[in-house]
Amino acid sequence: MEEKRLKLWQMLLRNNNLNEPNKDYDTFTKNYFSNEVGVKNLYNFLIKTKEPGTSDYYYNNTLTEYYKKFICGDLDWAKSTTYCSGASPVKTDPVKTDPVKTDPVIVVPKPSTSRYTSCPETFPIKQFCKNETIRKVQGCLGIKTDSMFGPITQSSLEAKGLPGTVITQNSVDKACKGSSPITQKEPEGEETQQNHDPTDASY
Repeated sequence: MEEKRLKLWQMLLRNNNLNEPNKDYDTFTKNYFSNEVGVKNLYNFLIKTKEPGTSDYYYNNTLTEYYKKFICGDLDWAKSTTYCSGASPVKTDPVKTDPVKTDPVIVVPKPSTSRYTSCPETFPIKQFCKNETIRKVQGCLGIKTDSMFGPITQSSLEAKGLPGTVITQNSVDKACKGSSPITQKEPEGEETQQNHDPTDASY
């Protein structure tokens, strides 16, 4: 083995492939035959570099054969490597993993919350209640009859000189006195603005 390494060094030296430090054989051996990194570096150079005046590369075999030719016989550090133990490096198939499956995110829409609640047909009826008495009063006031006691109903009651935040029996009597309830049923929803002047007492 030593003789083969020496001949390799002499050939590289003769072909001017060595830098100044490696022109010393001991330095050359230390740099390229004392550990796996150095061995790999020289091997890569030899398989990629052609001998001057020829079309042949310095070396054209596998790294394992390179170890067996120049290293395994007499370098103790190399005997524990896979290249010198006679065992080929174990090839392992890449671990196949299934893509992580996640349940689709189901967004449950929040139920719409309304400020209006159903209230019994008893007095007093507070603002933001919803019932048939409110619908009756709205008809008497000439506004949309959505059964919801909101700001439009409030302003219409106040325009009649009545309390705007509560409906009493007195409110019903005065709002509907001398007038027939006008029923304008519409889809349920919060009150919408009417095209009238809420301060006009004629409504």
